Amino acid sequence: MKTLFLLAKAKGNVDIPDKWIEKLPGRIGLVGTSQHIHQLPEVRQKLEKKGKKVVMLKGTHSKNQGQVLGCDSLNLDVSTVDAVLFIGTGMFHPKGLLFGKDKPLFVYDPAAKQFREIKKEEIESLENRRVAGLKKFLSSEKIGVLITTKPGQTRFLKSLELKKLYPAKKFF
Repeated sequence: MKTLFLLAKAKGNVDIPDKWIEKLPGRIGLVGTSQHIHQLPEVRQKLEKKGKKVVMLKGTHSKNQGQVLGCDSLNLDVSTVDAVLFIGTGMFHPKGLLFGKDKPLFVYDPAAKQFREIKKEEIESLENRRVAGLKKFLSSEKIGVLITTKPGQTRFLKSLELKKLYPAKKFF
């Protein structure tokens, strides 16, 4: 089946108030969803005018600087920045950005005009849920595996490797 992906660009400006920019550390990794990547250069300029050093981060599957996709979130290299600023709506992408990284994460939602830091407690809560899920997997005899055919997210071979690693479990 052929698939057509259409880019739906957000309208308007991403105007982060100065009082929130002041809360950001010196070196910021800037990322956003596909709907906002065209607005990131303007955000970058404003941050730099306020004395911030901005690095446009890029995921491995992303086509554009600053763009983060769900399948890229875990692999984003944040080693050159003090914190990450995510521009977008929802928490799907920010949650992925949190795993395995010991950097502050700030989120600005241009639609709601809300700014917040994802606190360490939230990161720990997500990690606790992940560990609980892993424990449930390890203690279960029957395992259901969902596989997508979406480009960049297909993990069929990984599912077969998983089945080999746990021969005592019944996989569906």
